[in-house]
Amino acid sequence: MFIIVAIFLFFVDILAFILFNGWILYSLFTLFLFTNLKISKNIFYLNCFFIFLILIQDYFILGRVGLSFIYSLPILIFTPVLRKLFDFRTFIFNFLLLLFLLIFHLFFIKNLVFSLNIALYSTLLCFFINIIVGFLIFLGISGNRS
Repeated sequence: MFIIVAIFLFFVDILAFILFNGWILYSLFTLFLFTNLKISKNIFYLNCFFIFLILIQDYFILGRVGLSFIYSLPILIFTPVLRKLFDFRTFIFNFLLLLFLLIFHLFFIKNLVFSLNIALYSTLLCFFINIIVGFLIFLGISGNRS
């Protein structure tokens, strides 16, 4: 099920890149982050598939392969430690980590590595859109457990 959703979000990200003329929707990365934080068992093949799609997406959008390893590999390495420290069943820790990674991507990778000027409105729009998409993904992963 996650593979079908990941492929769908991959195409949604590419379509949003074409429509907005910039990469402001990180729904595939958000799904990758939330599935690693919510699912406690080891999902090696699913993680490899997510990283493969994120690498293809980086190649299509940024023209470089491998920059997503800067923030995807630490997620894989530190996820068991983060699961022990924080309760990721609530949405606040998920979104704080998502905002931290978006700030890292926008201000470190885009600004320092690619030397792109980042406008305030596009940064705020990126945060707002990804929080809404992340909330929808978080609700989909959590399910109805009342």
